[in-house]
Formats: sequence, C-alpha cells, structure tokens
Amino acid sequence: MNLRSKILIAAAVVMICALTGFIGARKYLSRAPVPVVLGEWRTRQLAGVALEAPGEFHGKPLNFGAAQELVESSEMQVFETPGFEIAVLRTVYKDGVELSFDGAVQGAVGGIAQLPGIRNLQQTTTELTVSGQPARRVSVTAERGRKSVRAELLFIADGPRYFQVQATFAAANPHGATDAERLLQSVRVVE
Repeated sequence: MNLRSKILIAAAVVMICALTGFIGARKYLSRAPVPVVLGEWRTRQLAGVALEAPGEFHGKPLNFGAAQELVESSEMQVFETPGFEIAVLRTVYKDGVELSFDGAVQGAVGGIAQLPGIRNLQQTTTELTVSGQPARRVSVTAERGRKSVRAELLFIADGPRYFQVQATFAAANPHGATDAERLLQSVRVVE
C-alpha cells in the first residue's frame, strides 16, 4: 500500500469513526423530539479552530487503525444532544503525508453508505477556502429506517494539519439546517 492510499484511508477513518458515532451506532436520530433546543451559542476554540456553537463539548477518542503510523497527533471534541450533534476534529499528520480531499470524502461517504439501515444516500461537495486554506463542504442526506438524517461537514487542510467540523441531525428538526449552517459559517483556523 503506497503512502497516498494510506492517507486516503486515514482521512476516511477519521470521518467514518465520527459519523459512525452519530449515524451508525446511535438510534437517537429516529427518536429525537422536534424541535431540538440547543441552548446558548457562544464563540469557543476547540481542536485548533474557533467557532460559534452551543452546549458543552467533551473529548472523544479517535482510532486510525493501521493508518495510525501516519498520524502525529489527533483530537476530537463532541457536543451531543438528542437530535443534533457536533464533532470538531484535528489531525496532524507526520512529515511527508499529503492529503486528498476528494479521496477522503469519497471514502467517508462510501463508509456511511455501508452502515446498517442506511439507504438513498446523496451527497454534494463544494470547494471553498477557510482562513485562507483549501476546504471542502460536504452535505449528506440519507434514510435510516423510515426517517431522514443529515450531516453537514467542513474539511480544512493546512499543511500537515487536517480539520473537520460536522453537524449531524434529524432531517425533521426544523432548525437543524439553520443551526448547522450557523456553525460551519463561523469556523476559523486559529492555530
């Protein structure tokens, strides 16, 4: 396996691990009360980015599996409430490792599509810049059971540093898309 393949796998593993916690391993999205009240929003710094977000965040471990040898350090902070979750991730790769947004997005979306009960998955990807760095915005919708779920994700690369901010929510949440947009529009790299 060449280095490019390993980094695509590593980036996909990060997103798959995070999304598995939101879409795959949890069933709250299908039971979430609507509307979801997120509480007070405030500006904070988490995992190398500044953003405006509600609630309290806590650390969550990341596991890169065989690709761990490519990772210098990593951090994930999560806000969880029934029907809406936010994850903020930072991964610093070792010298010489190059990132591929397209490969990471394809691998991660492919991983989501393989989760139990997921069907009719659709995605859109947009190129943009955040804090002068190349970025990708990914919108994912899917059905799980008889409910729809959404994930709005932002990927940012800054040399060997890779940032990801995502909001996952029940599509029935009338404020989910607005809250996700508010979150992702506020993201700035601070390290």
